[in-house]
Amino acid sequence: MLDSAPDPTEDPTTEAAQSSVSVVPHPETTAVMHLTGPLNRQSAPLALGEITAAIAGGQPNLILDVRDVPSIDGAGANSLLVGMHRAQQAGGDLCLVAPTDPVVQRLELAGLDDVLPMHATVVEALEVLETNVVVDVDNAHD
Repeated sequence: MLDSAPDPTEDPTTEAAQSSVSVVPHPETTAVMHLTGPLNRQSAPLALGEITAAIAGGQPNLILDVRDVPSIDGAGANSLLVGMHRAQQAGGDLCLVAPTDPVVQRLELAGLDDVLPMHATVVEALEVLETNVVVDVDNAHD
């Protein structure tokens, strides 16, 4: 279970106002999301909502650019894990791009660094997602 206890040094009202998610659709079934601000119990529902909306809109392959996420708590990590599971259930995947050291450390602490794929750039993540496309041979047409 992930720890979602708030950091007592953080002001939750200011952090929620500083967090945002912007979505850039890419070809066909992929969306790139740029997250900014802390990913915590205040902002995690927003991030998960955008992830879920992208999947429902036919984009189950999600690249989350987290270079501007300075910190993550248990609720934030959980939203990434839930989002990844939803993406996989829809036939896609979710990966992170350019996570900051504090984000990587928190994911390592939670044991999620081996679960959530991480890439240095969006281009690298797009290339990996393209090579991971599964072709249903039984339903393929000549």
